[in-house]
Amino acid sequence: MKHSALLALVVAAALVGCGGSDDDDNITPAPAPAPAPSVPGATVQALYDYAGNWVEHDERCEWNASAAQYDKEVYVITRTADGVFQRQETTNYYADGQCAGAVTRSVVTSVEYWYVVGHGQLADGTRVDQIHETAQAGGAVRELCVAFVQDGKLFKECNDAGRAFPTAIDRTEWDVKQ
Repeated sequence: MKHSALLALVVAAALVGCGGSDDDDNITPAPAPAPAPSVPGATVQALYDYAGNWVEHDERCEWNASAAQYDKEVYVITRTADGVFQRQETTNYYADGQCAGAVTRSVVTSVEYWYVVGHGQLADGTRVDQIHETAQAGGAVRELCVAFVQDGKLFKECNDAGRAFPTAIDRTEWDVKQ
């Protein structure tokens, strides 16, 4: 019987100890993490200069039957502000088969914007710019990219916005500055 009375006393004390004090009302919950910005803003200056005309290292001058001319794709990157670049994919048309003469016509086939938002380091130690890529100026981030320029070559790797920045770049793919 003593055990039953002792157990009842312990349970009663526990219930009173958990009772309704208004001290809990003064507890401030931990703040939720800030959501990723939907409109990117350049926060840092780029480590590398991306401005210029770039061609994929294996891009060739090809005959375009519908245009009745030779063509070659070029990426025209323009710096619009510190840490902000516009990247246009342009098809240039030529009269000659080497695409070395004068451009007879240019057609912009896509435009995107790069916002340098930080700097990082690849797994191999290479310093890179961390870039938010958007389809429109000030638009929603669609890809998280890392990029760097080395020996006249532009290396870039991107992940969809829902993933982290890449930590490695495929060094078999690059763009060459013209």
